[in-house]
Formats: sequence, C-alpha cells, structure tokens
Amino acid sequence: MPLFSGSGGQPTLACAIEYNAQSRCSGQALKLPCTAFIRHDDSMSNPNSRVLVEKLRQASDARGLVFEPLDAAGLAQQRNVHVVLTLPGHIRGNHAHRVGTEVTTILGPGKVTYRENETVTAIEVPANETWRFVFPPGIAHTFENTGAGPMIIVSFNSVPHDPDNPDTYRDPLV
Repeated sequence: MPLFSGSGGQPTLACAIEYNAQSRCSGQALKLPCTAFIRHDDSMSNPNSRVLVEKLRQASDARGLVFEPLDAAGLAQQRNVHVVLTLPGHIRGNHAHRVGTEVTTILGPGKVTYRENETVTAIEVPANETWRFVFPPGIAHTFENTGAGPMIIVSFNSVPHDPDNPDTYRDPLV
C-alpha cells in the first residue's frame, strides 16, 4: 500500500513543483506551476508536501533490472547528473540546494529523510524497488544505505555543478 494512500486505495494528489511530467493518463507533456497537482498512479507523496515521491516501474529478468530515472521531458530540464554508489551503513546528502531542484532516484534498500518546514519525514525504500524523489530548493535531504550491498543513487539537478560556487549548503538531518 502506498505510503500516503488516499481513501479506498486511490492514489493521492502530488505537488508537481515546476516539474515537467508525462501524464500516464493522456500521454501529454505537462508544465505545471508549484501550486498545481497531478494524479500519479504510483505516487507516494503527501498532498501537503512540496516533495514529490514516486515508486518507478522497472523491468527485471535473470540478468538484473532496468529503470528510467526520468522521462524525456524531465531530462530536458536538467543541467547536472551524477551517479553515486554508497556503501552499507553510510549516508549521503545532509544538504539542501539554494536554487536547484534535485531529482533523485534510489534503488533500495535505503532510507530517504527530508525536512520540510520543521517536519522531518523518513521513507524506507524497500530492497529492489526504485523510487524517485523531487526536492525543491531549501528542502534538506539525506540518503542512508540500509542494505548489505552498495546502494545506487542517480541524481539530476536543474542547475549546473559549479565547484567554485556550489548550490548546496550543509543541513544535517542524520
């Protein structure tokens, strides 16, 4: 059952936060303002949150699995991408972004923690599931490997990486 499911098992509404999304119902690309909401079949988001949380579809067979961290419309908005392998028991993040929106896909198991206003939310991503999180500017977030092997994270940001003028600032959660 979804983390933030609606009544009768219906999916909840999720804030799109200037997020280009592909509507699964109509197939049309949507450019939505921060106050807009979209219905997403796999949404795990709290409708009162600015953070979008989605369980992604994946294909798997004896060779392993495949997932798409972003669709074409979402990819076109990005200016930075990085892949992170985190060892068991270790934590990444503990920061927020000044300007950029970060879209992070995690292959579980892992725990994603974020702070919005003064509310801290921790979400367990089960083993072998792929979830996507969209963190708008100012939302502190962290990723903890709770498994026995490396945790895979694929992150995109809407601003280019500039080591001389980083968009991130330290904001410890864990």
